[in-house]
Amino acid sequence: MLLNEVIKMQHALKNSNDTLLFNIFNPTFIREVNIQKFKSALNKWRNGRKVKRIKIQRFMIFGRGGHVTSWITFDSKEKVFLYQSWINTSAGWKLMWLTKVLPHNLSYGTRDEKQIQKLKQLTLQELIVNRNITRINRDLPIPETLVVVLPKGTKKSIFRIPGHVIKQLPREEIKANVLKLHAYYYLEFATIRILDDIATSYIDIYPLYANVPGLNRVRGLQLFFIRKNNQWEFDHQGTKW
Repeated sequence: MLLNEVIKMQHALKNSNDTLLFNIFNPTFIREVNIQKFKSALNKWRNGRKVKRIKIQRFMIFGRGGHVTSWITFDSKEKVFLYQSWINTSAGWKLMWLTKVLPHNLSYGTRDEKQIQKLKQLTLQELIVNRNITRINRDLPIPETLVVVLPKGTKKSIFRIPGHVIKQLPREEIKANVLKLHAYYYLEFATIRILDDIATSYIDIYPLYANVPGLNRVRGLQLFFIRKNNQWEFDHQGTKW
């Protein structure tokens, strides 16, 4: 059960047992992240403080994903918010990330660029062809022109969505040419992680205008994929924000 693993994680955090906490993470994290860098990141986050109490605020499961929010009270009586991401693997529930505790330079599960590109294509197919993007709001239009952020220093991907034109542009160009894009919003791939035979994809949706139907602020979706016979398939919807 996820709750049992969350309790174990809280115990490790309260007792500064960083090795135990490290081993609660998924196998890909354990293989790719240096444990000394992990411990250093935790020490930097604690900043000499000791965790005295952890109170769970929300406990949610979306398909293969678990999301737990809690408040941590230090011995200094300072309180901080903690967001935990979990993944249900073949070995049970494992930690995927601790938001605002772990720095981005501990990134993992992102090394296989060829598979990452395949997952980006599948993410767009799920969002557009299978209309998963309307999870945000059923009134959200799906335009013929789709705009995707092109990160600095990267080459354009090869995306093919029947009936749609896909424009890949740097964020600055998107903002400078809003009226010429003929789109309601633009998409940005956030984190895509490959965890052995499971992958998780996060994508953000930014409105291009003030009054886009069904989109009055930046929203986001999470999707899960599973690898079968060396091919990626859509598995579950994850959280939305």
